[in-house]
Amino acid sequence: AVTPSPGYEVSAWTSASGDQGLAYVRNRAGDERWAPDGTEAAMLRTTAPAQARLQFALPPGEYAVSLANLVTGAVADGPLAADELLDLGLSEDDWGLSWRRVD
Repeated sequence: AVTPSPGYEVSAWTSASGDQGLAYVRNRAGDERWAPDGTEAAMLRTTAPAQARLQFALPPGEYAVSLANLVTGAVADGPLAADELLDLGLSEDDWGLSWRRVD
């Protein structure tokens, strides 16, 4: 499982064994209620700076992660602990990531 910090939302897929997964992490910090006259209220997605942190709760083991900033295109690869708190810093960007068990 992947749990985001406030201001972010995660949509994730994890294999049945938990040894690999994908996630889309999007900034929701600036969401606004939107209700034009005579219509039902809805949320309008806007971004705002927020601390982007992801708490992982994976089966015990060592993992490799690939992280892509979907706004800038920057990609980073590295190790990931099963219980890692991954801190991406203050951001209003969206992220894509994948992980797989390597041990």
